[in-house]
This record gives sequence, C-alpha cells and structure tokens, in this order.
Amino acid sequence: MPQFNLFQIFCSVLIALLRPFSIPLEMFCHEDVGERYPGFASIAALLTAEGWCLFSDDVFPLHALMVAFVVRLIVHRVMAIRRRMERIKFIPGRYAGRPLIARLIPQLPERLLCWLEPVALILVSALMCLLSTSLGTYLLCGSVAWLTIVFLREMVAYHRVLDQYEADAQAGVLPMAGRYFEVLPPKAAIENAQPIPLVDEIQMTLPGIDFNPLPQA
Repeated sequence: MPQFNLFQIFCSVLIALLRPFSIPLEMFCHEDVGERYPGFASIAALLTAEGWCLFSDDVFPLHALMVAFVVRLIVHRVMAIRRRMERIKFIPGRYAGRPLIARLIPQLPERLLCWLEPVALILVSALMCLLSTSLGTYLLCGSVAWLTIVFLREMVAYHRVLDQYEADAQAGVLPMAGRYFEVLPPKAAIENAQPIPLVDEIQMTLPGIDFNPLPQA
C-alpha cells in the first residue's frame, strides 16, 4: 500500500482547520450522518461562532443558528444510539451523510450533489447578508470552507489512486483485476491479444488515462 505522503497530510490538516466552519451547514444539509462524523469539530464550531459574535452587532440570528445546531447534534446522537441498540440501518461512523437535496433531484449522482450543495449555499449566504450581516457572513464563510473541503477530499482521493497505481506498477502486479482498475499497456503490446475480464464490480477511473483491459501474455 502507498504511504501517507506529505500532500495528503497537508490536505488533512487543512480540512481539520476548515471543518469547524462547515460542520454546522453539513449537519443541517445531510441526513444519515455517521455517529462520529461531527466529532470535536462541532465543539470548535460553537466556540468559533461565539468568537464571531464578538465582532458583530447583530448576534441574535447567529445565536439562534447555534441553538438549532446544538439541537441537531442532540437529535443526531439520539438517533445514532437508537440505530445501534436496535441494530437497524448500519451507517459507518465517519460517513458525511446523504445530501437532503437528493430527495428533490434523485437523478443526480451523490458525488455531484456534494459540489452543488456548497455552491448553492454560497448564493443563499450572499443574499442572507442583506438581512443579517453577522449570520450572512458566517454562512458565507462556512459555505466557502465546505466547498474547499470537497475539493481537498477529491484531490486526496485522486492522489491515493495514483499512488496505488504507481506502487502496483512498480511491483509488477498489473493488471489489477478485481482490485481498483485495469490499465492499458502500449499499443504494440496488445496486438492480437485477448482482454482479461474484470472479476470485481469496483472500477475507478483517472482523468486522461484509458483503463481498457490488459491483454493476456
């Protein structure tokens, strides 16, 4: 397996610093969130919002949002305990949840909705600034932080696939049938050859790389 490189460490640290701003929005916009997903970021979010109020005149809307956030966390915890006790609907502890907007537009893939949510919230937050400066700027900051987190997670996942591909290529274990993807060798090596079928449903793709099956020797 590829090692956790410096780039991934940098992205993970940056995500941890941004989550206190995005976690309230994520909890309101997602359902079936993993039990451990809010974590310490939820406590940091409350402290961050309280510090935000120190530089704002109109603090009531932001305090109301934080009260609603605390209620959401309590409901989240109660539902997680209920699922665990009754052994229903297992959800991974670190799962970020399913976007609520998927109920309105179920045709779109969840991966695309993860980008659409923060972009839509940025527009809503900009309009909210006209009604409440403190709440609008806080939501705008949280939306931008959320969009940045989505981008960083995509980059980390992309680099992990690249690292895995390069590690397996150096180890000479290609094709990776049944593991991640299959790789197309030079055209000179595939003339008059038969492809090797996949043995697993999981396939991952990389931009700019054709993952046609590798032929038999």
